[in-house]
Amino acid sequence: MPIPTAWLHGLDDRAGTPMAKFVVALVGVHGLGRRETRHLPPADLDLSRPTARQELRHTVYLDEPTHALANGWVRDHHQRWPLMATLYLLVSQQTVADDRPPPVSAMVMNGFL
Repeated sequence: MPIPTAWLHGLDDRAGTPMAKFVVALVGVHGLGRRETRHLPPADLDLSRPTARQELRHTVYLDEPTHALANGWVRDHHQRWPLMATLYLLVSQQTVADDRPPPVSAMVMNGFL
């Protein structure tokens, strides 16, 4: 069961990185599963409309705080790896250059949540 957006601010403060903050919002507020979140392709995030498709099953409409966190992660990703196109929206330093699953380990995700 997703948590209210107002609670996101406290969780957001404890999440240390832009990716962690975005993951907390997707899973905690919007109710995406951990697996779906880990495997989101970059093309499924539409920052112009604030939406994220969840494995083509349905569209998740991002509220303003989550949209801002998505922008923050995309900016951080681009600053870290400006020339790297990835198959997955969420990547780590270890997985950014590897197109084989998993994109981000379950252990990394568990550390965020």
